[in-house]
Amino acid sequence: MVVATAVIKNHHGTSVCDIRPNNETLWLGLGGNYDNLKQIFSELLDNILGNFIIDKVRNPNIVLEIEPSYSVPEKYPKFKVTLHDYGTGMDLTKTLVIGFNDSPKSFINYYGYGYKAALAGANPDNNAWSVYTRSEADWKNNSFYYTEAPYTNEQPIHYTSETNEPWVGYFPHGTVTSFEISESLLFTACNKANKKTEPIDCLISLKNYFGYVYSGAISSSQMTITIESKALNFSERVKAITPNWGQTLYKDVKTIYLDDIEEEHVEVHYHIGEMLDHNDGHEFYHPSQRCSGVEVRINGRVFESGLITNIWDKEKHPSQNNFLAILDITSNDEKLLPIGKTAKNGIRVADNTIEKVYEWLRLLINEPPKKLNNQCSEKDWLNQLEIQKKKHNSHPAASIEREFKVYKSSGTPVAVDLKVFDGSKLYLFEGKKAKATIKAIHQLRMYWDGCVEDGLTPYQGILVSDSFPNELLNIIDSINNMYDAKGNKYNLAVTTWKVQGITAGQELI
Repeated sequence: MVVATAVIKNHHGTSVCDIRPNNETLWLGLGGNYDNLKQIFSELLDNILGNFIIDKVRNPNIVLEIEPSYSVPEKYPKFKVTLHDYGTGMDLTKTLVIGFNDSPKSFINYYGYGYKAALAGANPDNNAWSVYTRSEADWKNNSFYYTEAPYTNEQPIHYTSETNEPWVGYFPHGTVTSFEISESLLFTACNKANKKTEPIDCLISLKNYFGYVYSGAISSSQMTITIESKALNFSERVKAITPNWGQTLYKDVKTIYLDDIEEEHVEVHYHIGEMLDHNDGHEFYHPSQRCSGVEVRINGRVFESGLITNIWDKEKHPSQNNFLAILDITSNDEKLLPIGKTAKNGIRVADNTIEKVYEWLRLLINEPPKKLNNQCSEKDWLNQLEIQKKKHNSHPAASIEREFKVYKSSGTPVAVDLKVFDGSKLYLFEGKKAKATIKAIHQLRMYWDGCVEDGLTPYQGILVSDSFPNELLNIIDSINNMYDAKGNKYNLAVTTWKVQGITAGQELI
């Protein structure tokens, strides 16, 4: 460990103060940031995931073993936890140093305390933990490094060969982190207040929690996690837990600039809409005041959820129980990302990046909609259509505009729902959320005539709706055999919201 000193100036000269902390006090202080076992495991998994991503690990596998420890009296049961990863190993001479943060192995280890803090949180007595690690080169050389409790100012790191001591890992190389935890700490993994809790309940709860927090990494094959316990006859791979989306309001990627000259920026991958119920037994993504609101992820990892008051300064209302907004803030530069709290269970107050993101969100949504379920307005659907058209029209001359005014030359302008100019052709969209009526097609023809009067030449007028009566389709055929004021044939057509990728129960394409 690096020994720090403080220089104290006084009237008689300068003296040097040895500020090395007491080992016991230091260890307890390091582990005091975590409220439960889930947070401790997440700290360790963050480090592993960072290693997998940065070193582009081919087989990003993790096995978490939890076994009862029968070597202790039954009155005070304990459990041995062993976390195996198939990574590239770690440099213990750096990892064990308090505050060391020069290594890029963890993309969200801001402070250089995480790994030690997790060990201290799991084993506050500082008497039952160990770390074994080796690279692929060490594996080929049949050697590895290890260290074990207690944590001291001069921590011994051993280098040995498999001829002297067997490798304890599940995988040929990587890191094996082991520690002993109390039954009471294990039970903090469950959310079963006032109910009898069994160890296997905690394993199931951990599996669901990891599937929720790391759903992005799991879905994109950046990591796989398997939880095992021979004594409890449990072996299950963690599956990604994602919302059961109903109606989507918005889904896209937004660039958020963090400075006035628009050089520093983050990307926000957002999905906003209606959350439907799940039937798979986990506690996440159920329409409720606890689950509804804004969920903030950083590079795919959940940091905070259930936010409404923090963003809109309004209390949650039961009518908003179906509202869900997932914001995944991404960047390859960790300095631009929001800074999380030490336990990574929230974002620090007044963080510049998160405030910029919230400012954009408030412009997009004035306040969370109430009674979202199947009650999104026509305007919401047209806003989605606008986003889609902008996303798929990259021509430099393209112009896409909601509420586009026609009949401007006559002094009595009216608004077309959506104008799309793709760089060569002009399209007019009229949207009806429910079944279209004959009146709608006559409106669309009127907008066409307004464009012509203003000197524009539409290529096609498109009516978007869920369904169309046969008589409406017959009228379109009749109109398309007629000519506008410029002598061009009308070109009216119909399409559905579903074809456009905008429909309840289906994500945007």
